[in-house]
Amino acid sequence: ALVVTARRGLVVRAGVELKSAEVAKLDKGVRCLADEERDSDGKRRVRLINPIKGWASRKCLRAAWAEEAKATGCVRWVVDVMKW
Repeated sequence: ALVVTARRGLVVRAGVELKSAEVAKLDKGVRCLADEERDSDGKRRVRLINPIKGWASRKCLRAAWAEEAKATGCVRWVVDVMKW
């Protein structure tokens, strides 16, 4: 899971390209799920699948566990041994 960290929020676009149509804007603090990451025009982009589908800038997102650790001072790990 990822969380939006940009003060102005996160622009979600229809395609990976920065010039593709804007489909939504997510506020700071919104938790997201992504299933792909790639470069486009020298920028790192992620494909979001929840709460909305589309592409966004990776630099505006941080791992949700990192934000939780920053806020609480501790980290909780979950290990899925079924995938080992």
